[in-house]
Amino acid sequence: MQKSGFTLIELLISLSLLLVVLAVASDLIVSNQRVANTTVLRNQIAEDARLSILRMTEIVSQSAYIYPAGQTITLSGFSVNTSSGLVVLVPWESPYCNDNNLAGNAAYKTYYCGFIYRVEPRAPYAAKLGNVSNTTGQVLVEYRYRWVSWPTNTTPITNWTALSAPSVGVVADSVDTANTDLVGNLQLAARSSPVDTGLKNDTSVTTSSANALIWAVQPQVGLALTYGQTSLSINRSEVMYARAIPRVADPGTGF
Repeated sequence: MQKSGFTLIELLISLSLLLVVLAVASDLIVSNQRVANTTVLRNQIAEDARLSILRMTEIVSQSAYIYPAGQTITLSGFSVNTSSGLVVLVPWESPYCNDNNLAGNAAYKTYYCGFIYRVEPRAPYAAKLGNVSNTTGQVLVEYRYRWVSWPTNTTPITNWTALSAPSVGVVADSVDTANTDLVGNLQLAARSSPVDTGLKNDTSVTTSSANALIWAVQPQVGLALTYGQTSLSINRSEVMYARAIPRVADPGTGF
């Protein structure tokens, strides 16, 4: 009389096949999770790059002056060269250069807010950004200084050491310095200024001349992250136009 059931060999074969199936399923789940995480990170840095360019565009579009390349802005404790850092002046009472308690006060209309964008090490900002190991270790930082003076028919000041302490914020994390150019494609203004006659737009000046009139810039921001063995990166660039370059009225009477 035959007994129905599985022999030991059949059970072992079945178990082996089950383990193979489970291993394949596990690898598939891990692979899908890795693809999902990679997609999330790629979308994250793409959005971060977009927002950083948007922020800079908002500021530059309100600016009345873009510093030419090759100028050194002296600050308390450090300096910024405009060949690598973007520096602009935004008129008082613009949306990003305004204090409600001083709004409408004519005494402040001759002043500007100076905005600086530059790449710095991430470490001083890690407490707020979080201690993670998959970044480039570099961040894009914005400084805003108030009370920058720009008298008529002069080049704006480059020594800002007497100004009050700035407000500082990180615009983008994990900057890819090899693919970041904050002062790309500077463009000279198309006409001279009736107010600041010392500033030129003729053939005697270039975009790195101290008296050059710059009306547009095309920054590029590159961001990068690593996820396991995968490197993720994205570059974002935009042409940004200043407003009222050159100035057409004395400070305090118009922009």
